[in-house]
Amino acid sequence: MIGHDAGFGPLVNLPSPRTKLVYLYLHVANGATIEELHEVLGMQYLELYSALRVLRERDFVRDEQSTYRCCDPTEIELHSIDGGFSQIQ
Repeated sequence: MIGHDAGFGPLVNLPSPRTKLVYLYLHVANGATIEELHEVLGMQYLELYSALRVLRERDFVRDEQSTYRCCDPTEIELHSIDGGFSQIQ
């Protein structure tokens, strides 16, 4: 049986399979540049930028000097909780 990794939790909330693939690769590879994502995943740049935009808007990924990295899972959980409370109020 495969163990549970909290870093994969955000996959459930992502809109498209390609966005999930980009997130998963960034999580496993511990970050990548847009060129690396293009080369490894075989996705067009436009698709990658769109997926990265969604991931950044949801605070699942951050851009560190042209290298995209997944945010700490605890940061993601806190953002999700804060966002939920602000929508209720």
